[in-house]
Amino acid sequence: MRWLQQDLTDEPALLLTVSDVTVRALTEEKVIELNRQLEGKINQISDINRELEAFSYSVSHDLRAPLRHVAGFVRKLEHHLAGQLDDKASHYIGVIDSAAQRMALLIDDLLVFSRLGRGPLRLQAVDMQSLVEEAKALAEFGGRRAGGSCDDRALADGHR
Repeated sequence: MRWLQQDLTDEPALLLTVSDVTVRALTEEKVIELNRQLEGKINQISDINRELEAFSYSVSHDLRAPLRHVAGFVRKLEHHLAGQLDDKASHYIGVIDSAAQRMALLIDDLLVFSRLGRGPLRLQAVDMQSLVEEAKALAEFGGRRAGGSCDDRALADGHR
């Protein structure tokens, strides 16, 4: 509000401006609500990250110990029965040993995967053909047939 002088007369005039701030107030309320929701999501993500860290600890300690026992006892059994094993028994021991090694690699991969969310992504060129070959080898190791191909020159940006 302000007072003005009129040009035609010397009488003061009052200039009054009225603005409806309803839209602005509603927008501010919406922003406050969205910020509250965002804080809730941040808290949920923090909780999930803590659970993931606990999972990583469990994997690295609780699963590795029995796996070391299996691998150790297979080696002891193989040593104890050296020369007495037929082909079938040697094959079984070999399967157990290679499966224990594969399980150790899977545990390592799980731990790497669980740490991915904690660090920044480092994008780099990924050779898609080698990725396809690796996936096929993993599937075939598990006793499954796998197929697929990729252009030899195929590259993609990714975190590896």
